Amino acid sequence: VKDMQSVACGEDFTLCVDQQGHVWSFGSNDMNQLGFKEQYHIVYPQQIEKLSNITSVHCGRSHSACLDADGALWIFGNSHYSWCNDSAPRKIKRDEKICLIACGGSH
Repeated sequence: VKDMQSVACGEDFTLCVDQQGHVWSFGSNDMNQLGFKEQYHIVYPQQIEKLSNITSVHCGRSHSACLDADGALWIFGNSHYSWCNDSAPRKIKRDEKICLIACGGSH
């Protein structure tokens, strides 16, 4: 993968955004934090097809969050508190645009 503009690391996994706004993920996927349901561990970066126009990525212990250019938040993985318990990226519906996000260990 070339021309990365944003990189984030969680516990044993990594997300990257390229210059075109595509998200790539690799590493441990035991809680679906890579955006794929089928695979447990991904050695080489794979593109998450459902995500596009992404400007930044953020990782918690076993969950992921992405912000797109329109100010929409996408989440996937497991936050241990069930608000983010998805294998595929899910768009959070909000009326306002989001301009900045961050993830912690379990939040």
